[in-house]
Amino acid sequence: MIKEKEDEVSRNKEVIRLAEQGLHSKEIEQLNSALQTYIAVWRELFKDAYTPNRKMIFSTIIGCIRVYRDLVELELKIDINSF
Repeated sequence: MIKEKEDEVSRNKEVIRLAEQGLHSKEIEQLNSALQTYIAVWRELFKDAYTPNRKMIFSTIIGCIRVYRDLVELELKIDINSF
């Protein structure tokens, strides 16, 4: 009887683990979907914007640009919660 209960507990633990994995996958899927929506919105906004507005958008996203002989570094200042 104890062995049966131990087997049942181990099966239940496996079911819980699989359910948590599925939940985690769905959460990641929803976050990716939300990010893709924001990216599409920004792409359209930027594409249709006038030059001064594009500069403002860049200043919101880019903190610093360093140009070297064989390298370009961009320092981003993106906070996903600000969008």
